[in-house]
Amino acid sequence: MTTMYIGQIKVAKRAERKQKDGTTAYFSQVTAMFETIDANGEKELSMENVQLPITDLDILKASVEKYIAIPYTTINTSKGTYTFPDDQLLYRVYEHDPLVQIDKGAKKAS
Repeated sequence: MTTMYIGQIKVAKRAERKQKDGTTAYFSQVTAMFETIDANGEKELSMENVQLPITDLDILKASVEKYIAIPYTTINTSKGTYTFPDDQLLYRVYEHDPLVQIDKGAKKAS
């Protein structure tokens, strides 16, 4: 199953990790924040740190405060359920929150 994590990019930076073979892997680390209101009118925040290709770092840095939709895959195995970013699908960057209806004449879904 594929789902999307949608949040506002708060940080985009270069990060590195040592591989098992001793080499160093470089990647873009993005911190995105999702903000919503729960059924009781309370603010809910969710933060996610995601590793994306290092080649995208300049684009991601220029996109701080914009919104990103990151595809996640969920798999069920005999050992449990796992959810992780899907590197086979592309993320998307938006100027505005794609979950907010901009058209003021729009009607609420029932």
